[in-house]
Amino acid sequence: MSKTSSHIKLNPLFSIAIAVMLSCFSATSFAQDKYIVAQDGTGQFKTIQEAIDALPEQANAYRTIQIKKGIYKERLFISKNFIRLSGEDKATVQIISSQARDSWRCDHPDDWGVATINLKGDDIFLENLTISNNYGFENTEPVSITCASDTGSKIRSVRRDGHQMALRSFGTTRMIVVNCVFKAFGGDTVSPWNDTAGMYYFKDCRMEGGVDFYCPRGWAYAEDCEFVAHTGTAAVWHDGSKNKSSKTVFNKCSFFEKNRFI
Repeated sequence: MSKTSSHIKLNPLFSIAIAVMLSCFSATSFAQDKYIVAQDGTGQFKTIQEAIDALPEQANAYRTIQIKKGIYKERLFISKNFIRLSGEDKATVQIISSQARDSWRCDHPDDWGVATINLKGDDIFLENLTISNNYGFENTEPVSITCASDTGSKIRSVRRDGHQMALRSFGTTRMIVVNCVFKAFGGDTVSPWNDTAGMYYFKDCRMEGGVDFYCPRGWAYAEDCEFVAHTGTAAVWHDGSKNKSSKTVFNKCSFFEKNRFI
């Protein structure tokens, strides 16, 4: 098939959720102050996290962090609200980390830090960025590690196609993502998880990964997006168990298996 569209009759609550996301996208309010990140020193900050940390804790309008071209080998932590990360160009602004979830959870009690972008704040706007978790691209063979959280032998095999998150959210809602690329080889590449109140809007994005690499919980709307499955297995998973009106909707989206259109 060429493209998918949503032709279902939507629950009124879900329609309201979509309207909220789209209204946020079309009538976004931005604070006047802008923070510039540039690796060559021409901005106020050389790393994205430094700019995030410098923002005031409270806000009622989006604070814009403009990111100039470069490969930013960072793992971002965003717990503040109303933050807009705006790249100069998605091809030249890359945010990269390398982390397998299976090894991370051996030493940590939860997923905070497992992804390239880790979110706890609301009203997040991402645009013109490439966000990658490179673990599966860099590690092609299984790795055996000692895992304190395992029972028995405490030896865990970490595979290249295991869970690798480019984006993981914790309770975040009203997230807008435009013209971004999310890349991983394994599963759970894009994991916006708020099954009670999460609302997410993706526009003109490309997502790559393994099993269930796009797996929102709550209300999600993807428009004009591309989905690329590296392992040829199930690409999409959705959790709407907390509210029967919550759904994942695709409008004019395309699906690929590796380099083959499906």
